[in-house]
Amino acid sequence: MIGNSTLQNKIVKTKIIKDTVHRFVELPSDFVDTIVDRPLVQRLRRIQQLSQAQLVYPGAVHTRFEHSLGVSHTMREALESIKRNIREQVIPSLNYAMGEGWGRDRFEMDLANAIIEVLEKLARKFEELEGEAVTAALLHDIGHITLSHVGEMALNDKIIQYVGGGKIKIPTVRRHEDVVMKIVDKLKSCSGCTPRYNGDPVNMDIVMEIIYRAYVDSRWMDRCKGVLLVRDQKLDGGYKIASSKGQGKGVFRDPITNEAVCIISRLLSSNIDVDRTDYILRDSIHTGNVSGIYDINRYYSVLTIVPDISSGPKPNTALVNFYIGVLDKGVSVVENMLLSRIYMYTDVYLHDISMIYSAMASRVLALIYILGMYALEDDGGEGRRILDKYPFIEALARIQEVLVNGGLRDIERTLYMTTDDQFYDIVTRISNMRAGDLLGYSHSVFDSHGDEACVALAIFSYGLTSRRHANALLAYNNKTPQLIKRINSENLAIQEIFKKYTRPMIVLNWSKYSPYSTKVSDKVYVFRRKNPLSPVELTEYDMARVARKTYDEVYSKMLIAYPGSAIEDRRLPRMWTSRKGGLLKLLKMDDGFTRWVSSSCGISRGDMDGLIEETREHALNLANELSRLI
Repeated sequence: MIGNSTLQNKIVKTKIIKDTVHRFVELPSDFVDTIVDRPLVQRLRRIQQLSQAQLVYPGAVHTRFEHSLGVSHTMREALESIKRNIREQVIPSLNYAMGEGWGRDRFEMDLANAIIEVLEKLARKFEELEGEAVTAALLHDIGHITLSHVGEMALNDKIIQYVGGGKIKIPTVRRHEDVVMKIVDKLKSCSGCTPRYNGDPVNMDIVMEIIYRAYVDSRWMDRCKGVLLVRDQKLDGGYKIASSKGQGKGVFRDPITNEAVCIISRLLSSNIDVDRTDYILRDSIHTGNVSGIYDINRYYSVLTIVPDISSGPKPNTALVNFYIGVLDKGVSVVENMLLSRIYMYTDVYLHDISMIYSAMASRVLALIYILGMYALEDDGGEGRRILDKYPFIEALARIQEVLVNGGLRDIERTLYMTTDDQFYDIVTRISNMRAGDLLGYSHSVFDSHGDEACVALAIFSYGLTSRRHANALLAYNNKTPQLIKRINSENLAIQEIFKKYTRPMIVLNWSKYSPYSTKVSDKVYVFRRKNPLSPVELTEYDMARVARKTYDEVYSKMLIAYPGSAIEDRRLPRMWTSRKGGLLKLLKMDDGFTRWVSSSCGISRGDMDGLIEETREHALNLANELSRLI
C-alpha cells in the first residue's frame, strides 16, 4: 500500500506494510527502495526468529525480517512519543516548578531555563536524526546467519577449538552484533549504497555510532557523559551549552547531537528498548503464549527523557544527564513488559525441548562449519567437490574472510547463502540418505574423532527432521548462574574439563538472562512531574514491584544433550535432572538408516552402537565434573 504524508512542508511518499503485531508499519518509499529492498535485508525473510522453537510451537515460523521492520516502526513511534512528552510534560513541569518556588533563586531559574533550551533542541534533533535512528533499528539484526542465535552459538562451539582445529586454525564469530558493525561499516564506505529517508541521505557515520554505543557498553560509558552547562556573564549570568570538543574520540562536537545519539542508542539496547518491545509481543503472538502480551500503545505514550543535574567539573558549571525513562503514571506498563519478558523466557526461550533441539542443530551446524574450513584448505581435492555440491558450506566457511576483505556485494552474496533453508537442505539430504559423501568426508577430517563426528552429524540431523530429540541432563536451580559464571571464566580447571569432555555427540549448552539489567547504561528512570529535576531510578520508585524484586537477579538453564540411553536420576548429581527423548528409539526402529550411516562413516554397526551407548557415561561424567565446580 502506498500513501502520502507531509513532513516539513514537503510531500513524502510512504509505503504501508500490513503487520501482525503493529497492524501497519509505515516507512518512507525511498527508505524501502534504498535499504529495505536490498538483498542484505531481504535475506532475513529466510531466517526464522526463534529457530527450533517451531518444533514446540508450530506457529513460531516468523522471521528476522518481520522483526526488523517491527523494530523500525517501534523506533519511530518511540521517538515521536518522546518528542511529544518533552514538549507536553517535561518542559511544562519545569516551567511550573519555577513559578511555584524557583523564582526566589535566580541561579536555579537560569539553570532551569538552560535545561529547557537543551530539551527543545533535543526534540528538534530527534526529528533531524529520525532517518539515522530508523536505519540503525532496521539493521540491528543484519548480522544474523542461519538459525539466528543458534547459529551464533554454533560458531562459538567448543567443538571448533578442542576437536575441529587440530590441523588448521578455525575462527569463531563471537556475537552477531560484531557482524552487524562490520556490515554497517562496509555499507558506509560503499559508493552509491547510502540509504535515503524522506528524500535525504542517511548519515551512516551516525548510524554506525548509534550501533556502537548500543552494543559496546564501554563506548556508551566513554561517550555519553551528559551536556555541560557553563555560567556566562555575557548572558547576564545565564548558562550556555559548552562544546563537546576535547571530550574524547568519537564524541560529536555538537553536544546536542552527541546526547541525542546516546539516547537513541539506549532506545536500541536497554531495559526498555524498542528491540525487546517488538520481539516480546511478536514471539508471544506467534507461539500463542498470551502471557507475553502487554499494552504497547501505553508503552509508547509514557516514554520520555528524564533530566538530572549534577555539579560540573569546574566552578560555575553544571552537568545535566538525560536518561531514557517513563512518566510516573506509566510505571505499571514497564513492569508489565518486564513480567512479559520473564514469562516468555520461562515458557518459550528456555523451554526444555526447544533448548534440546537448539543444541542438536547447533552441533550439526558447528560440524558443517568445521568441514567447510577444511574443505577450503583442500581446494583441489575432495574438499573442492564437497564445496561445489553444497554451496551453503562454502558460504559458511567464508564468512569471516568476506567480512574482513570483501566488499558489500561480496558480503551480500555470501550471507544470502547462509539462511535456514540452505541449512535444512543439507539436514534433509542427510536424513534421506542422500549425503553419504558428506558423511564420508567428515569421517576423514576429524582424525581420532572421525567415527563420532560422522555419526553425530547423521543422527542429530535425522532427529531434527523427524522431530525426535536426544536425551538430556538439565540444571536450572539457584546454583546454575554460578556454574555458568565459572564456565565463562575459562580458567585452567574449566579448560581441562572442556578438553576432556568436548566430543561430537555430547552438547553442553546454556542460556541466561536478567529481567532487569544492573548496567548503569540500562537503568530506567521515572520522571516525576512534581519534582522534574529529581529523577528516581525505577527500582527505587515506591510503585515499582517487579523491577525491585528482579534487580540483580539472573535466571538460567543448562543442559547436556546426548544420543545415548537415559540416565537414572539416582545416578545424577543433585543439581541435575534427566529428560528422555525418542531419538535413540527411532534409530533402533529405522534399520535402513542406521545401516546407511554405518556404511557411510566406515564403522561397523556394533562399533556404532557402542559409540552411542558410550556417550551416556561421558555425559554423566561431565555432569559430575561440572557439579564439583560449585
